[in-house]
Amino acid sequence: ALRLCDAETAYVDLAWEDDWAASPLARVNPLLQVPTLILPDGEVMTESAAMLLRLAESYPHTNLAPPVDASERARFLNVLVILVAAVYPTFTYGDIPTRFVEGDAAAGEKLRRATDARREQLYRGLNTAAETPFFLGSRMSAIDLYLWRMVDWRPRRAWFDTHAPRLAAIADRVGELPAARAARARSPDV
Repeated sequence: ALRLCDAETAYVDLAWEDDWAASPLARVNPLLQVPTLILPDGEVMTESAAMLLRLAESYPHTNLAPPVDASERARFLNVLVILVAAVYPTFTYGDIPTRFVEGDAAAGEKLRRATDARREQLYRGLNTAAETPFFLGSRMSAIDLYLWRMVDWRPRRAWFDTHAPRLAAIADRVGELPAARAARARSPDV
């Protein structure tokens, strides 16, 4: 998104193995959330959807979000919130379930299976709702950027190709953009 905006940007990379509590991140974001965006006025943002909405307002030419008066604005907001409030939590609770059911490996495995199943259900619903060539039709938006990255997460790309082919096609289309290729080259494992 920052590349699409052509915004002047400085990146600070953190390795997953780093002690983030002792990192530069802790000084600006005590919640230790990634990504963290520091705006030119010093305001710190930690939620990706909020960042994308702010960028959409500041760089309307990017089409990160439909204009407020556009007919697809309500649909955009609804799907954006589904991604961050329904899909994302399945990773929060399912990736390391022992954080929530400490000492009960069987319960942790059940939680992982349940969150994986819920995520797949959500993706199937989004696939049905998706238009082409982008989620909202001819207009690319931040939703498409999310999908571009999320098809590489569980349940992984092969699942999307079979069970959510519209979402996979949208991810492919976004991946062809020069800004996406540049972002992927900078962080190939993300």
